[in-house]
Amino acid sequence: LTMSAFDFSFALCGYVGKLIFAFVNHFTIVSLVPVMKDPSAKSRKILITASTVAATAIYLMASLGGFYRFGSSAINTDALSVFKAGQIVPLPYTIAQLALGFVLICSFPLLCDPARSCLDSLIFGNSSSVSPVSRHYLETGLIVAVPTAVAYFLKDQADQFLSLFAGFCGSLLVFSFPGSFVLILSRRFKYSISSTERALAYFCVILGAILAILSTAVNVSKLYTSLTATKA
Repeated sequence: LTMSAFDFSFALCGYVGKLIFAFVNHFTIVSLVPVMKDPSAKSRKILITASTVAATAIYLMASLGGFYRFGSSAINTDALSVFKAGQIVPLPYTIAQLALGFVLICSFPLLCDPARSCLDSLIFGNSSSVSPVSRHYLETGLIVAVPTAVAYFLKDQADQFLSLFAGFCGSLLVFSFPGSFVLILSRRFKYSISSTERALAYFCVILGAILAILSTAVNVSKLYTSLTATKA
């Protein structure tokens, strides 16, 4: 409440990536659209609206619960640091952390697959003498090793690296690219979309570009300040 409008906007741009990163699993719901049998504009609207409301409700319950339980302790820190050193962590909180870790481990193949597929196409193309199995493990190892190395060698800035890439890539993946695909493919394949869907697609493309630029600028500035302060 004591922040100026500029300071609040600056801080919000820095956290856009984390918000998108948390919400990105919403893709697994909306991706049902392409496999629907001859989806009409009405059925697509119902699916997207219902899934968005459900995902928003789930995240709101989690955020409000976290704020109610840890709000006074988590000022200027993160949810994993609300317990002081040597303090006993409540069993329900520990169970929740283990459950979250289990969900992330199980969902990793799904989240990793698009990046692995794009990497495979860029490096090996349509045909390659390297076996698909070897490529699969090589690419998966590379995707895991790079962020692990960043987290290990730059642990103090790891969270800022996450914000940087999630803000740039997340804004494009969640907003700009899907909107662009709808506009391009609807014309090429003469796919029927309503005027509302077309307007929303343009809105998403523009919104994603703005968020990507602002989030990247803010996080690069914060990361540069953090790295120079560490060296000093």
